[in-house]
Amino acid sequence: MRVRFEPWPGRPGRSLCTIEQPVGEAFDALVARIAPAVEERLRPQVHAVRLADPSRLLPEDWRRARERFLRAVHSFDRNGVGLRLDVEDCYRSLRPACVAQAVEPLAPGMGEWVERALQRLAGAGVTGLPVGPVA
Repeated sequence: MRVRFEPWPGRPGRSLCTIEQPVGEAFDALVARIAPAVEERLRPQVHAVRLADPSRLLPEDWRRARERFLRAVHSFDRNGVGLRLDVEDCYRSLRPACVAQAVEPLAPGMGEWVERALQRLAGAGVTGLPVGPVA
């Protein structure tokens, strides 16, 4: 499997990768299949990478998510302690078996495929779970 890495403009130390086809298309199809179920399970505290229309994989405008996040931060300032995590670090830490276990109930029969695909991506240098933006 070939993966092309490019610098992420304005994000020092981060890179974007393009996954060769047909694996990239298959990965996109899987995401489209499970995205509505994942979105339905996200709690209101999740501010970023939400879908405005899960059936079409249409992402929410990032500015709306940022405004929601900032309102929550201001609320924390008034009410006590808040915790901010770098979700990119989280995605990099996810292991193929863990992702497969989470996918299986949402897309029965696909967990093993996901695990194999992520293992192949790891062999090509992709760490963790690849997530957007879509090139």
